[in-house]
Amino acid sequence: MQIFELNEQNLKQAWGASCERWFSLKDYTISDVIDLIDYDAGEEESTDEYLINKGYIPYFAVSNEEVMYSFIQTLQNKKLKAVFDKVSADDYTETFWKYYKLYPEMSEGFHEFENKYLMDKAVKWCESNNINYKKVD
Repeated sequence: MQIFELNEQNLKQAWGASCERWFSLKDYTISDVIDLIDYDAGEEESTDEYLINKGYIPYFAVSNEEVMYSFIQTLQNKKLKAVFDKVSADDYTETFWKYYKLYPEMSEGFHEFENKYLMDKAVKWCESNNINYKKVD
């Protein structure tokens, strides 16, 4: 039985846009989509269909904004949460880092939250895709 290790290297692969990385159900490896495309495959099927037929599934993805938004939702400071409720998506990251430097409650817990968020999302992805996994520190 294969085991997918949820280690730092594999978790880092999740950062970025969705469908950039694909997971092989055959050998439990992660690959960039550009490395998997067979340009002679023809135009009968989409890239996603082609990769799925080859035994790959999309690897989960996490964005900076997603983690930042989730972190803000955990804060007890209602004024700070209210500020972020009014921030546009385009300004969210810049505003986050500005307030991160000003409010100790943001800087003290963010990196731990980020690591836990990423691991939790990886576990959910593994479980929803019936992938055997092991958490590795």
